[in-house]
Amino acid sequence: MRVKECFCPSSQEQALALLAELGDALQICAGGTDLLVMLRKGKTEAPFLMDISGLDLSGIREEEDHISIGALATLTDVQESPLLNKEPYRFLQRAAGWVGSPQIRNAATLAGNLCTGIPSADTSTPLLALDARVRLASVRRTREIPLTGFFLAPRKTALEADEMVTEVLLPRFPSGDYRTEFRKVGTRKELFISIFHIASLLEMEGPLVKRARFAMGVMAPVPVRLFRTEELLTGKSLTPALIDEALETMKTEVHPRTSRHASKEYRMMLAENLLHRFLTEPPEGAEGGNLC
Repeated sequence: MRVKECFCPSSQEQALALLAELGDALQICAGGTDLLVMLRKGKTEAPFLMDISGLDLSGIREEEDHISIGALATLTDVQESPLLNKEPYRFLQRAAGWVGSPQIRNAATLAGNLCTGIPSADTSTPLLALDARVRLASVRRTREIPLTGFFLAPRKTALEADEMVTEVLLPRFPSGDYRTEFRKVGTRKELFISIFHIASLLEMEGPLVKRARFAMGVMAPVPVRLFRTEELLTGKSLTPALIDEALETMKTEVHPRTSRHASKEYRMMLAENLLHRFLTEPPEGAEGGNLC
């Protein structure tokens, strides 16, 4: 199906009115790095497109109790934001830096990376580990939902037909001793799609784990938080026995599949090895990255 018409609203109110009128027949285009490829390959249909690049939805700013990342903030904006260049947010910057090429990151938006709904979306795991929320707007209402409830199935999110993402919200974390890491595995050195990725966060209080957050991508139909593993570690010292128990618990929370890129056994091995590495080797100086 060919695109019949492209709209370029100048205000959020106009954009929401178009969504209310056209619903599923209207596709939102921000950077277009995923949507235009899908259209060209015939993997999605869009009788109508709406280019939202003219809306006032860019910028990354600090609010009283959260950091707001506008829907038009690019992955380059995330990489270069001084607000995110500190713990525990740095692994989000690392993840953004591993999406595509510099040219893609200059156009692609953080919100768009989430709205694809694909389990390999690199920024999904650090955002899950940061307890991120998404703000959704329509002519009917504005609502916020946790990112843990945003992904429903591959290429399917909680966005309703008349809604659009306006912001990604990160809670402000109190000062503390944080360790974070992002790791992505692919089949070549550059410009690769993840066959596995993991975001890990620990807040330590002396020898005790005060806060634990882990998320994995391409280990289930949607990116997943490891809630049971986190609960097991919280309030305890990282002994070898506890780490072994955490690895066994992790295996009950993920359900990898075999694809043409990797087997489920290989993905499980990666999950076990990289989580073990994070829990046993301080990641100081680690920039995260690919393990091809």
